[in-house]
Amino acid sequence: MSALPRLAVGAVQPLADINFLVWALLDFLRAEEIEVQHFLSRACFCSRKGALGTQGSGSRHLDSWLMDRDRCRAMFWNGVQEAGFALVEGRFPTAYTAAEKDAEAAVTDDCGGCRPESAGGRLDTLCDWLDLPRVAVFDVSLGDCCHGVLRRGQYDAVLLDQFKDDRDFFTWQTNLEALHGIPVIGGMPAAAETRAKLSASRGALSAAFAPGELAQEFARRTDVNRLLTLACRRDYPWCELPPLEHESQRAPIRIAMAYDEAFNCYFPDSIDALESLGAKVIDFSPLKDDALPDDVDVVYFGCGHPERFAEKLVANQCMMQALRSFARRGGRIYAEGGGFAYLCQSIQVDAEHDYPMVGIFPAVARCNAAPRPPRPVEVTMTRASWFGSPGTTLRGYRNECWEFVPQRPQLSLLGEIGHEHDMLTAYQAIGSRLHLHFAALPGFLRTFLHPTAAPSIR
Repeated sequence: MSALPRLAVGAVQPLADINFLVWALLDFLRAEEIEVQHFLSRACFCSRKGALGTQGSGSRHLDSWLMDRDRCRAMFWNGVQEAGFALVEGRFPTAYTAAEKDAEAAVTDDCGGCRPESAGGRLDTLCDWLDLPRVAVFDVSLGDCCHGVLRRGQYDAVLLDQFKDDRDFFTWQTNLEALHGIPVIGGMPAAAETRAKLSASRGALSAAFAPGELAQEFARRTDVNRLLTLACRRDYPWCELPPLEHESQRAPIRIAMAYDEAFNCYFPDSIDALESLGAKVIDFSPLKDDALPDDVDVVYFGCGHPERFAEKLVANQCMMQALRSFARRGGRIYAEGGGFAYLCQSIQVDAEHDYPMVGIFPAVARCNAAPRPPRPVEVTMTRASWFGSPGTTLRGYRNECWEFVPQRPQLSLLGEIGHEHDMLTAYQAIGSRLHLHFAALPGFLRTFLHPTAAPSIR
């Protein structure tokens, strides 16, 4: 047994956004010189990377829907090796009112009509698997009906969010502790101007705030000793955790990974898993480089925001030609989300802005101005490719920021109705609307590195 300070911090109201409070907590821990590894309870990407701004390292992802208990615990253990504190952020299951159901259906129907906690990864399951103390975040601005979301014995502590002033905080603290018997140990005020400053910076904390600025506000009303004591109260059974799988590679695989301001959404555990199996991952920039790295076997595009850098991407015709030549020679390419969009014929940002792109896939990528959150989906491949054989089942989160419209008949790797355009192939390139967490799919990971032979599709 070994001590590992750790907490699960989750929203308990369906419409609550707890990012600001969590970032303040991370900023406080950094100010205390505590090395923190931040985890999200679902393997899908956030539009605002607050953990990177507060800690200097990106978020990792756990997911009880994609991973079984042992794999999840192994990835948690692997992720906290260099940290002294683990913080898992997500949502706890909630009891909805009719009004909340209607509001969420209009705004955040992220599971195809299902309640958010009924599909995809669940924070409460991670708490059970990892023995995490549970801290509920209650947003007082969403109303005073808390009987369905705060239950005695379900949570270890409560943090309040969006209270008006000290008087408002102490009123809520007194009432909640009396009604539900759960200690209220702190929180963050509404601070409309401060939150607006963060929104204007697109979630870039380093641009919006000086180091420690949020920490001071968080510590002013929070019993930080009580919070840290809660995080440290349980030992962690290190010896029970299986290590990540390591094995020698039959032949070194060189993977060129697009990484710059336009493409930077990757699961760290996926990159770790590729390298642990012997792959050599080499960064390149579609914005700045004029050629691919030498002697690569696979070109890998994660997601990102090519629509924000469309003019710069269009200007780099040398890189576009290099990618087209690589594909036509039979080179393997895998692209997700925004990377898939970049490899299409064009990107339509809106009715007035249409940018020609690489053109490997004869399709138009349309940017959704008001996307829904990523949707958890399970699909089955119906066509053979280097990516896998028919019958292979994949679980991932579908990117709702993009719609892909074929300009001529396309070869889809999927057969389910409604997913025909979610995974397309051309030459030996595969474009996916799904975000796949490689480390959660060990069988797929080996196929990715050692593909079965498949004909080139033109």
